[in-house]
Amino acid sequence: VRVAPAAVHLKKLIDEGLIGDLVEVHVWGVEHLLHMGWHCLYLLRYFAGEPLWCSARVTQEGREITLDDTHEDPLGLASGDTVHASYAFAGRVQGHFVWQIQGPYQMTLYGSKGVIHFLITDDPKIYHFPDPEWTPGKPWGDWQLVAAPKNVKTGAEANINLLIADLFRAIETDTQSVASFYEARGVLEMLLAVYASQLQGAPVSFPLKDRKHPLGAL
Repeated sequence: VRVAPAAVHLKKLIDEGLIGDLVEVHVWGVEHLLHMGWHCLYLLRYFAGEPLWCSARVTQEGREITLDDTHEDPLGLASGDTVHASYAFAGRVQGHFVWQIQGPYQMTLYGSKGVIHFLITDDPKIYHFPDPEWTPGKPWGDWQLVAAPKNVKTGAEANINLLIADLFRAIETDTQSVASFYEARGVLEMLLAVYASQLQGAPVSFPLKDRKHPLGAL
């Protein structure tokens, strides 16, 4: 999704002021936190930048988890069925990440002059409301499609080809790819910060001082 033409086009438009100053970003994820949560936080970093700190709450059936709730599944150590995490970024931008076993898989960006919303898919259909007050039925505005550039291939296969091309570009120019090790490390750190903050009962700053998995040894 990071290289999907519509998402790349949206980033350019936001940088050019489509919704004014970016103030808040919401992302929702589902399924396994340390697996599917990557997609949400990778996009959050793409639009908001490097996080400064994280404050999170992790619950299991409405009860806040403790270290004793840790369990191991085929994807590694895990705990909880719902996460609410807040990330601070430079300036006044704040990011909010909601994760649960089932639910929406989407992203919303709030700016001083408008709102963007889309479902996180291989070919996202992105919608823009040109006013920060997006009350339904507002008489002077409606959601507008932010389409990918014309004559550009979209979808999962096209995105994979874009990633392969970007990898070759990185090798040939001795630079980082979009899906670089540093980005991967950054996303993993944001995910583990969720558990670290919950277990410490306080916000945690980046980079995390403790470089181990908060739930225990990998």
